Amino acid sequence: MIRLIALNEEWLTQGSFGLQGFALPLEDFSPPAIVRLAMIGILTAILGLGGWQLWCSLRQRLKSIPSSSLIRASLLVLGYVVSLGLILSVFMTVMRSLNQADLPPWTASLVLVGGLGAIAWFYNKLAQQMTKRFAAEAGAWSGAIALLTTAAIALTSLWVFGYLVTALYTYRSPTKTGLMFISIVLTAIVYWGLERLVRSPWGRVLKAIREDEQVARALGKNVFWYKLQALMLGGMLAGLAGSLYAWQLTTVYPDNFMPLVTFNAWTIVVLGGAGSNAGTLLGAAIYWAYQNGSRFVLEDIVPLTDAQQGAFRIMLIGLLLMVLMMWRPQGILGKKEELTLGR
Repeated sequence: MIRLIALNEEWLTQGSFGLQGFALPLEDFSPPAIVRLAMIGILTAILGLGGWQLWCSLRQRLKSIPSSSLIRASLLVLGYVVSLGLILSVFMTVMRSLNQADLPPWTASLVLVGGLGAIAWFYNKLAQQMTKRFAAEAGAWSGAIALLTTAAIALTSLWVFGYLVTALYTYRSPTKTGLMFISIVLTAIVYWGLERLVRSPWGRVLKAIREDEQVARALGKNVFWYKLQALMLGGMLAGLAGSLYAWQLTTVYPDNFMPLVTFNAWTIVVLGGAGSNAGTLLGAAIYWAYQNGSRFVLEDIVPLTDAQQGAFRIMLIGLLLMVLMMWRPQGILGKKEELTLGR
């Protein structure tokens, strides 16, 4: 309803033309070398603290797993991942050959659906067998997946960190480097604040309300007021994210904020794990990698137009969500004991 009002009230929002050409943060900022080095130091400190938190969480999770079982499980998981990568590489080569051949378009589509289905079925069976094998070994299977996932995140973070440092060191205006720096700093501040709130008495009351409102009300808590506070906090964070999103686009049209944007945010939360601040960051990274990677990969292996490929990418992320909800409904970093589904 708000979007339609913004679209029609041209005197207030300029209607379908939207707001255009507003300045970016720090767009004309030309910092000297000492300021650029200070910005790099702040960025390094933020990412370093994030890596330390990730390592502490992983170490706590792996503390009860025997090292021999963890090493064996990690090697098996790594072998399956490498073999899956090789099979997918061969499969993509076959798809490119089919697209270049003089065959009906439905042929490549049939091979795509059948091939991906067969690969998914095969590796699902392998995962089931390995889960049964390591079920009695103090969670070695899930621990190995967590260890390798953390290693992949660490390597990817170092790669991205190199680009960020280069962008800050060669800071030239006009550029979006200032927006990138502000976004990282704000994300770190919001994450720190939310983690403090989760562990505070206020956060524990919210968890109690989520589990059973009547118990919290019997203990003298104003359930409605706590819900209103949570809604206000969420609205503030959504507004902050919206301002960064508008700066990234440099223009704001009413049609920028379609229901698909909400679906994308929900997908990020479900992937990373509801109830986990770190899971939300991880879900955002995975979703960003999928969105940007699939844009260049699908055009070589799927015989579709640009508009059809956009719809196909949404179908794939929907399929990923269904598989995730069956395999791990709490998300990648979510806690199963905090999941309320099925209670």
